[in-house]
Amino acid sequence: LSPGAAFISGSPLRVDGAQPIRVAVVAFRERTIWLTGFTDDMALVERSLEQLKPLGQTHLYDATIEMLYTLQTMPGRRALVVLSDGVNQGGDFEVEHVAHYARYSGVPLYPIIKNSLLAKLRRIPLARFDAERYARIAESAGASWFLIRKPAELESVYRQISDELRNQYTIRFRTESDGRDVWHSLGVSTSLKGVTLRAPRGYFP
Repeated sequence: LSPGAAFISGSPLRVDGAQPIRVAVVAFRERTIWLTGFTDDMALVERSLEQLKPLGQTHLYDATIEMLYTLQTMPGRRALVVLSDGVNQGGDFEVEHVAHYARYSGVPLYPIIKNSLLAKLRRIPLARFDAERYARIAESAGASWFLIRKPAELESVYRQISDELRNQYTIRFRTESDGRDVWHSLGVSTSLKGVTLRAPRGYFP
């Protein structure tokens, strides 16, 4: 399947009979390029995804932080899916800034890294690559990350992301705060066997 068709095939148009999902397609090089606004027109989304072509330098970290900030200001359930080769080429921010802001925004980040060379090299006991460090930011936000070699794998990846988003639960709790804007660790567990929970590893008050 093409990238656009893979997304439409693997993603839900609605979640549990709720309002249609709204998607925005945003390309990025040295800056972000909005190919669509937020829309439930999946034909438009598919056409826009087909326009995506790798070209020029990519400021991956800057674009990620910009989109996390945009989504943070929006109501309702949100998620950011980033498809890239995992290579950051310039910009103002480093991977540590992305990790901090991903925690602060509370928006689940789903990195999809299409990089066949990295997929091979990560089997060797080398120091962790920045691309993998970027991808693993997802874990602290209660999301998943994916390392793929070819576009044919995209449909199953989108389907897994779709399944995770459909099976989200909201846990509300109250805690005392001393007013400081600092990270608080959080653990969520279950006694059910064979169940894997993905949850944020903490929160900012």
